Amino acid sequence: MNSYATILQKMNAPTLCLTLVLLTGCAGTQNAPRPAPSVRLIPQTLTIPVTPPPFPDTPTWGNLGIWGDRLLDALETCNADKRAIELLEQRRLQRLNNEDNNHAEN
Repeated sequence: MNSYATILQKMNAPTLCLTLVLLTGCAGTQNAPRPAPSVRLIPQTLTIPVTPPPFPDTPTWGNLGIWGDRLLDALETCNADKRAIELLEQRRLQRLNNEDNNHAEN
């Protein structure tokens, strides 16, 4: 006869039930689902390419000054967009850190 069968014959019903409960009690435990972090995309207005002003057809000292000023304006626009993207990224990381800290406390 099978060794398991002889063991089961010797055990009484309450002991068998308790053993089954203990064996299956941990099988159904699951970790609490963690909410997915919210992802906010960078606004499209910050990622639109800034086109540099065209070089003047007839370069004169006056045209070059105006062209240089427009070129600096385009560069300042790009830098402002980069600063805005960096600020959004810092806020996103701060929000993720806060969510992690709140989740760890609970």
